[in-house]
Amino acid sequence: MTEEIKKEESDAVADVPPPAPAAVEAKQEESLCEEDLKAVEGIKERLKFFFSNANVRQDMFIRKLLTQSEDKAVPVEVMMRFNTIKKFSEKPEVVVKAAKELSDLLIVDEDKSMIRRVKPFTNDMMKENLHLSLHVKNLPVKEEEAAGEDDDNKNVVKTYNVTIDEVRALFEKYGDIALIKLQFVTEDNGKHGEADSPKKRRKIPAGTALVEFHDLDELKKAAEATLTIKDGEKVEPKEKVILPAVDNRKEPIELEVMLLSEFVQSKRNDRKGSTKRNAKRDRENVDDDDANEPSSPPKFTIDWKPGCVIKLKGVPESCDREAMLECLAKGLETDIDGVKSRKIYVDFSRGQQDGAIRFPDPSEKIAELAKRLKEGDLKINDTKVEEVYVLEGEEETKYWEDFMAFKTRQVAQRHEKKRHKSHHRSR
Repeated sequence: MTEEIKKEESDAVADVPPPAPAAVEAKQEESLCEEDLKAVEGIKERLKFFFSNANVRQDMFIRKLLTQSEDKAVPVEVMMRFNTIKKFSEKPEVVVKAAKELSDLLIVDEDKSMIRRVKPFTNDMMKENLHLSLHVKNLPVKEEEAAGEDDDNKNVVKTYNVTIDEVRALFEKYGDIALIKLQFVTEDNGKHGEADSPKKRRKIPAGTALVEFHDLDELKKAAEATLTIKDGEKVEPKEKVILPAVDNRKEPIELEVMLLSEFVQSKRNDRKGSTKRNAKRDRENVDDDDANEPSSPPKFTIDWKPGCVIKLKGVPESCDREAMLECLAKGLETDIDGVKSRKIYVDFSRGQQDGAIRFPDPSEKIAELAKRLKEGDLKINDTKVEEVYVLEGEEETKYWEDFMAFKTRQVAQRHEKKRHKSHHRSR
């Protein structure tokens, strides 16, 4: 009798359905206080910014999570570490609710631990800002003394004498601004003859900024009013962009404005023009009677694309280029000739500990190959490479700068040999 009663009780419990997910979620939302619901609105604005194309382009950390991680998403626990999120709330459920209210932009996974974009970020989006941005010049820079190791050893440090909010205030009347980025250049702070070291290199303000709009029509509106350079010529703007005088700036400053797309194209044209002028001068010098006078060799340049280089650190001691090509061939399901026909280049010499693999164009295959190499699914000479990743940001820029410098030296050497041959012929 007792066993029958227990069985009936057990069956009764089993018949009770578990709470529906929607009911659980509704109960969780009911537990949010009025302060939490207010925080949702502020967090929504931050999430829209963090996951926007403009921010993902320049935020290497988030971009890696969205493009290279297994989930292609940002963990909620990671979002909770952001100071601008924590200032609104330190409750994960508040962040989740904010993300769910942005359903046209973001997706929250079932266990509410991950947030991803509705539209995945791709390498093709890396240069979309070219046609949505203004390039602003003449931003003020100030110098300050920073103490060194002792009071007698002081460094002069350059910083911007303007804030992002000040720049935003000058352009926001033309439309919704996606991003404002103050630009910096790298300065070698080492003494002549010292080894190149990150400690000897520092960033200094370039005096320029990028102002990116969300919408092309808004960019056109801002350009029509503020451009001071158009089609390579200085023009009088309809509305001058003037940075007002404040306590730390004694005089108002008029800013120069041009389209970022035109600025980038002008730089490319300058490089191409310089190369052509140098090449023409070289030809003239070879034919000239005064062949003893040296001419300047052309500088090697390349219009490189982001996301095309896999860095390998700690390759096997027995490794050579042929072994790396065989590994690539396996990963691409082809042979070595097939790898070469795709213009994939192995940047490596026997005896080196590190190497790189260059691809001609961005592709999802690059991240996939890097992942397989990192996890040991692909090996070189049956040995797993210690560290593998796709180059990004400053490290990627430096790689290409070093490569162009190396090629420029090669061009100079060939040029010098040719000049000497010409010199001997003229004698």
